[in-house]
Amino acid sequence: MIECQMFRILPRRCNCTGGDSVWKQHIINGSVRQCYGQRNSCKVLNVTCPGNSACSSNGPGFSQCLCKPSWHGYKCLVKSGFPWLLIFAPVGGSTVVLIVVILLIQRRSVTPESHIKVTRMKEMITNGKKLLIVEQILLFGTLENV
Repeated sequence: MIECQMFRILPRRCNCTGGDSVWKQHIINGSVRQCYGQRNSCKVLNVTCPGNSACSSNGPGFSQCLCKPSWHGYKCLVKSGFPWLLIFAPVGGSTVVLIVVILLIQRRSVTPESHIKVTRMKEMITNGKKLLIVEQILLFGTLENV
């Protein structure tokens, strides 16, 4: 099996691109310098990338930090996607609190005396038609007008 390796042929006076440490082997043969087997620049140069990225060799002696999926921006600090939880958690929480407050306020405004009046009126009226009218008036809260 033939293995293809990256190599450079340069004049003798020139160093291997990226430095000799980036190549596995460099041979000087007459007036020519041959550089064989490019090494991973991230490992040789000990490149450290931010937490949301990974190092990638970008040619002899060069490296780049590539952002992991769903991360982008400067030093891969920006997370992609719509922040569903950040938007809807406060909206949902405040809605529940508002409903509870409204129910408590409405509950306090109901007095026991109005309930007694309705009970007495129902006991006094025996005709089914008038009883229906009293219930409809109670539904709309205009019991005092009767």
